Amino acid sequence: MDSGEEPDVPDSKGRKKRYHRHTPRQIQELESMFKLCPHPDEKQRMQLSRDLGLDPRQIKFWFQNRRTQMKASTALFPLFSSVVGGRIVLVLRVGPKRSHLCLV
Repeated sequence: MDSGEEPDVPDSKGRKKRYHRHTPRQIQELESMFKLCPHPDEKQRMQLSRDLGLDPRQIKFWFQNRRTQMKASTALFPLFSSVVGGRIVLVLRVGPKRSHLCLV
């Protein structure tokens, strides 16, 4: 486990496939590309896979997961609502630890 690899897990056909964490360099490159283009096309994914030594599907799924993570972290979640003095008061969660008070 010290090598950054996780244990073998069987795939859908019963074969073992190796799971591993991406290296800091790979993550840095992927994050850098994500800032420029959160939806890379197939050509861009192929180039990234060659540059980083990853399978094109790994690139595809990394971007898909990163977009989902970004969407979840920027979503507004209502925590509390009430009517005070004829106005609606909403407390919204913005991200994991922040909230905002809104008067409507």
